[in-house]
Amino acid sequence: MLQVKTRMYFMLAAILMSVTHAAFAQALSDPTMPPRQLEPRSETKGKGSSALRLQSIQFMGTNRSALISGQWLYQGERFDNYVIEKIDLNYVTLRDQQTDKRLTLRLFELTKDSMNTSGNQL
Repeated sequence: MLQVKTRMYFMLAAILMSVTHAAFAQALSDPTMPPRQLEPRSETKGKGSSALRLQSIQFMGTNRSALISGQWLYQGERFDNYVIEKIDLNYVTLRDQQTDKRLTLRLFELTKDSMNTSGNQL
């Protein structure tokens, strides 16, 4: 009878340990996840810019290209009513051919929280 109770206690302890281990494992964050202070830009400012979306920027040697609304474009090319003026690491500047106004599309925007932190803290 004593052996049965001892075995039951060991089994109960093993079950509790495996359940708590699984609970702790789910609380860990993904180390491959980008920093939290960077958020994809959900909307852009300016007339007619709601249809334009900067999806990627690519540097290959001296050639720079940007994926805007599903189309790869190079500096100087025309897209809708715009001319691609500048492709930088985090943004692309477009110029409206009719109004001569400039529009900047950004890959990421910094939040207020990211301005207050120092280093690469999550």
